[in-house]
Amino acid sequence: MSFEVINIEGKRRKISRISVDEDEIQICEVPNTKKEIQCGIIKRIILKNVFCHEHLDIENFIPQLNLLQGANGSGKSSVVAGIIIGLGGTCKATERGKNISSIIKNGKNSASIVIHLSNDGYNPFQKEKYGSKIIIERKLTLSGSSSYKIKSEFGGIVSEKKEDLKKILDKFNIQVDNPALILSQERAKTFLGSTDPKQLFKFFMTSTQLKQWSDCITEINNDLESQKILNSRKK
Repeated sequence: MSFEVINIEGKRRKISRISVDEDEIQICEVPNTKKEIQCGIIKRIILKNVFCHEHLDIENFIPQLNLLQGANGSGKSSVVAGIIIGLGGTCKATERGKNISSIIKNGKNSASIVIHLSNDGYNPFQKEKYGSKIIIERKLTLSGSSSYKIKSEFGGIVSEKKEDLKKILDKFNIQVDNPALILSQERAKTFLGSTDPKQLFKFFMTSTQLKQWSDCITEINNDLESQKILNSRKK
């Protein structure tokens, strides 16, 4: 089973072919870009026991455009689903199962997803703690539990809280549940075939981040009301 990672850089196209055979990953050609890496760009993905992948390690992504190309069943969608789950998304967002344990490869008891994000360039996230990259590791079990480890570029654990992962994603403006950023095959079919104005409006609100801002405003207003109540009690 194999697929290709195709990197498109400006007018030049460079192809990195990755052959997937059990635990062995062979990179036949590596892209070489002199462009400055920007914060939040995925640099590496490691999937262990995730869907059909027993051990998949892809690196050498470039800041421009990266394409996964392969035959049906080669595991392209599994990589995208792994990114969603690895960055704190729910199984519902992947549309590949009902619960988090459904992404674990058949016959295995656990799975892990490791994603390296660049923390280099303009506006990094707590660079004094993390360095030039942030390593996010999520482990999953058949019982449905999961845990996080957020590490520095040297592998030291900085945090194990999902709240800190959310701060990182907010900083880099990464929204794994935004259909304009990650559009699954099933969601694309639903959207293209939908004539329901409510569903189309919901898609618009989510993809433009207006729903996110609306939720933030609602949360702020609720906090203000709570603070007013506390202040009145003190008087």
